[in-house]
Amino acid sequence: MIIELRRLAIVLLSVSIALIICGLATSHWGCGSLFETCQRSDYKVAVIAVIALLLVGISCLGIVFILDLVSLCSTDIHTHSGYITTRFIFLYVGAVALVLAVLVFTGTVGHEWSYFVTTVGCVLATQVAILAAVSSRCVTVQHHHRRVRT
Repeated sequence: MIIELRRLAIVLLSVSIALIICGLATSHWGCGSLFETCQRSDYKVAVIAVIALLLVGISCLGIVFILDLVSLCSTDIHTHSGYITTRFIFLYVGAVALVLAVLVFTGTVGHEWSYFVTTVGCVLATQVAILAAVSSRCVTVQHHHRRVRT
């Protein structure tokens, strides 16, 4: 069960990183491209903050992704307290930076709070659905141990 959750985390992290990169690369933000047209608007400082927070977030997620790949190859590393602490710190700093980036953009440029809270709700519901599928009795392997008394 633990290995499946670690593999699921790697898959979800890779999808998350890919989507964030796509978001940074596209020009479909409320003001256009974050790197071009948004820089020429009244929101230049906020847009620079959003870019910085997104880059910090994606960098932290990238480090967590690499740590998770290494832990799949090594059977002992994922139980070390240093690995666990480092992974949690980078994961939480990355997640907070990404959420702050979205909040700053929504609060200063987009002002689409209904869309924002709906998206957050969808993400949380999807995570619950994935966790339910992974932990379901239908897909988990149960090991039965028999004791033989002599």
